[in-house]
Amino acid sequence: ISYIIEQLEHQKYERLHLKKDVLIIQAAGNNKRNIDLITYFPSAKDAQGKIFPNYLRVGSSDKKGQLSQFSNYGAKEVDVFAPGEEITSVTVGNKYMVSQGTSIATPIVSGVAAMLRAHFPKLTATQIKEILIKSVRPADNLKDRCTSGGIIDALQAVKLATEYKKR
Repeated sequence: ISYIIEQLEHQKYERLHLKKDVLIIQAAGNNKRNIDLITYFPSAKDAQGKIFPNYLRVGSSDKKGQLSQFSNYGAKEVDVFAPGEEITSVTVGNKYMVSQGTSIATPIVSGVAAMLRAHFPKLTATQIKEILIKSVRPADNLKDRCTSGGIIDALQAVKLATEYKKR
């Protein structure tokens, strides 16, 4: 019963964010699984299976642009990949730490999305998602592992956002 309540709350939450024009960016997880084949929560879908247009899921890639060994993937359930291995970040006490995971890859995508929203404020959350997906750097090894078939590319995203702005 608690799972059903969580799902209903999640769907309510997602609809609220769609109404408020918020882009939700979620890590795909680190279970080495094809999440197209399993129920993975939270989901980008409502109870009827309709995909929320403002929801983006991120997998992890390595320095060579390959799927990270630990990253979840899915041609339907994961939208883009971003670097998620050997990422240096600041931690408590102003110290540096090297981390890995889809939770490290996701802030990279969030940063690009935030940059686009700041510089192109008239673009909607759904348009930002489209831009992030369409502007990836294609990677043959990822074409069947995510909807975009590639790795986030900030420069290409800005170029594409400029075209959207002209519309």
